[in-house]
Amino acid sequence: MSIIIGIDHGYYAIKIAHCSFPAGLTSYGEHEPYTRQGFLEFGGCFFVCGTGRQPIQRDKTANDNYYLLTLAAIARVSRRNMKSRRRKPNRKSKSKLRVSMARGLRGSAPRPEALEI
Repeated sequence: MSIIIGIDHGYYAIKIAHCSFPAGLTSYGEHEPYTRQGFLEFGGCFFVCGTGRQPIQRDKTANDNYYLLTLAAIARVSRRNMKSRRRKPNRKSKSKLRVSMARGLRGSAPRPEALEI
């Protein structure tokens, strides 16, 4: 089964069909953030999504910020789909999704084969 998810990558907000969240991204390095809400673990580093906004830049693929925000948007849609099926996401066990993105959103960092949510 494949799902197409529309994501609007703005400088102020990331918008998906059912919600939007600020496009800010704060890196915590290898240290887990104190908040467990809106965080993303990628490549052994922790990021908190939704803090502030992105600076205006000519090419949004110049760094990996929008790639990470795209993963956060996909995770939100996936969680919503799990809730709509009346299944609670189990925090202890991780679900894996295979994610394919348009070429421009891949960025420069090595990509995981699957996204864990």
